[in-house]
Amino acid sequence: MTLLPKNRFSSAVTATILQVIFSLVIIFTTIDLRTIAVSAGQSTANSAALKKIQDLVERNQLDAAERQLWEIVTREPENAPAIRVLGTIRMLQKRFPEAEALFKRTLVIAPDSAGGYRNLGELYALQNRRDEAITAFLKAHDLEPKDIKTSLELGKLYQEAGEFQHSIEIIDAIPSAQRPSAVLPILASDYFGLKQPEKVAALAPLVQRDAATNLSLVPKFARVLTENGFVDDAEELLKSTSERQKSTPDYLMVLARVQELQGQLPLAERTLARVSRMDPKSFDAYFQAARVASKQNDFKGESTLLTSALALRPDDAETLHHLVLARMRAGIPVQAVSAAQHLYSLQPDDPDAVYLLAAALANHAEWHDARPIAEKLVKLRDDVASHVVFGMVLLNDGDIEGASQQVERALTRNPDETEAHYYKGVIARQHGDLPGAIKEMEIVVAANPKHVLAQGELGTLSMQTGDVEGARKAFEQAVAVRPDVAENHYQLALAYGRLGLQDKAREQMVEFQKLRKAADAAKAQGTASGEAPGNKPPPQR
Repeated sequence: MTLLPKNRFSSAVTATILQVIFSLVIIFTTIDLRTIAVSAGQSTANSAALKKIQDLVERNQLDAAERQLWEIVTREPENAPAIRVLGTIRMLQKRFPEAEALFKRTLVIAPDSAGGYRNLGELYALQNRRDEAITAFLKAHDLEPKDIKTSLELGKLYQEAGEFQHSIEIIDAIPSAQRPSAVLPILASDYFGLKQPEKVAALAPLVQRDAATNLSLVPKFARVLTENGFVDDAEELLKSTSERQKSTPDYLMVLARVQELQGQLPLAERTLARVSRMDPKSFDAYFQAARVASKQNDFKGESTLLTSALALRPDDAETLHHLVLARMRAGIPVQAVSAAQHLYSLQPDDPDAVYLLAAALANHAEWHDARPIAEKLVKLRDDVASHVVFGMVLLNDGDIEGASQQVERALTRNPDETEAHYYKGVIARQHGDLPGAIKEMEIVVAANPKHVLAQGELGTLSMQTGDVEGARKAFEQAVAVRPDVAENHYQLALAYGRLGLQDKAREQMVEFQKLRKAADAAKAQGTASGEAPGNKPPPQR
């Protein structure tokens, strides 16, 4: 899928036409530190002092700025510009309620302060309070309709809210000679949202032109292309500007995303490692690298990277969510439970957090502790996955009848749910109904031949009913999918022995002993449970 014809980012004719229509300037400001007009009662000395304080804030010397600021506020408690700067400091310190109170205070003192409304809008945007941010910026826009920064922020907020036409109208109202290049990624998102990709193509030469003077422009525009499925176009833009574009962390991040989406996972991994070396505190680099590791089935690597990301944002729910799953897949269930408990402490009534804690406890065979969590889960969320997890927990906590009820509820909601069929088969085996158990396992492996648990169960059941050839096929499939599961090698050795294939039986027994020895060593070191999750059905009580 391509956005433009070949050489679409280097059309001199298009660029020339658009340069006449769309002359751009660049704005680098992020937080509005512009002061409102000095009131009659405000001394010139205080005004100069306030300018120095603003400079300290821009250099992130917040403690020094605050000390000097209090001297002014103490003398002049109605000094709106000083209170605004104090509010900005509180915003940068992530003390949002205090910042909001201070900005609102400035609007009581100076109700017509566009800057006060801009600050309030920026604060709301930081907290993802988009509707309130739009309202605040609209008030600032009404007071100063020609202010470019206000229009830019308002256009961005409308775009994020999906109000694409409003976003375009706000941006179009900026005089062409004053329109900043920062609007280009916003407009691209608007046009994609309105299903007008041909208009995105017309913006590309301007992005290429301004790449050297606005280092964030190409990464932002390329990311918009990538997010809308135009990955090859994003790659061409990155290549066409590479000589003029400095390899900033943002540039490398979007390059890695392109590489990832094109299936160049090792290359994406190396690019993200460059980002981490340039900026060891880049949360996004660790998070994106973890996703790349997961796609390569490197779950231990994924877990390590997510742990690094979590160190930068200790209470980030999305990171914890992925970390629980990564640790379960990596075979480190104790750490998976720890991460799940952390997430649950942050979101005790969130169904996903409750589900992950129940699953992590079950993965570590802590059935008694998992039971009340799983019971809470089905009350919060009446869906297939919840009933399957609760059924699994009840089965392993000795309540076979309760487990059967949960499994049947899951199958009522989705008759094709393979995990429900798997546990229905396990329950049938518990009741001694081997044909019924085989039937359920066959349903599972027909739908998912790589279901290791079901293949192992089917192999065991086939051996018990005298179908040695069927057992051989099932265990061979299980070993092919998960060669690290010792028990399946042992059972396959028995099947080969029964079929007279002694050489193959010895090979499998050697592999079993090697894996068992490694698992025993791991247990002795206290590093793991000895088996990766999903190796065998949950142990029965």
